[in-house]
Amino acid sequence: MTHEDIYRIQNAIVTKLKDVFERLYSGNGVGDTIWTQELNKALTILGHDLGFAVYTHDFGDELNKPDSGEWLFDVCWVVNGFGDWKDIRGLALACESEWLRTQEEWMIDFMKLTVVRAPFKLFLFATNHPSEAKKAFPDFKKASEFDSGSHYLVINVPVKWDGNDLPMDSWDVK
Repeated sequence: MTHEDIYRIQNAIVTKLKDVFERLYSGNGVGDTIWTQELNKALTILGHDLGFAVYTHDFGDELNKPDSGEWLFDVCWVVNGFGDWKDIRGLALACESEWLRTQEEWMIDFMKLTVVRAPFKLFLFATNHPSEAKKAFPDFKKASEFDSGSHYLVINVPVKWDGNDLPMDSWDVK
């Protein structure tokens, strides 16, 4: 995956997820089944559009069905994973999300991403206020510093969102 591919995918993910947030945001909190369902569906559609097999929980949407159930991570974009599992040649994207609002819970899920070989890693996490996310971003970067060759996109989903840009950060680990 080239550097241009990574940033094209990042822009597509941000655009797609912002559309989901704008459509679903009620200000009553995050983390319920509908949020997970809609985020997984959006990532399934995007992964298929980009030519990847998608492994995630099947919420019964016949039009946007994943190619297999959840495997290793909340969402995986799999290279050559359309047939038998023996055909898998790697992951293009690994995604974890954490709706519990504690730094410990965030780090438990985030750390999974630091040990997998996938060029693109996406992490979504909920906070009560965007300022909590700004404090957590340096810890995520520090945790990933030994994962060379990876690109991280971390998006915060605050409980109350005003429709402006979502708190996020992205970085490459050299």
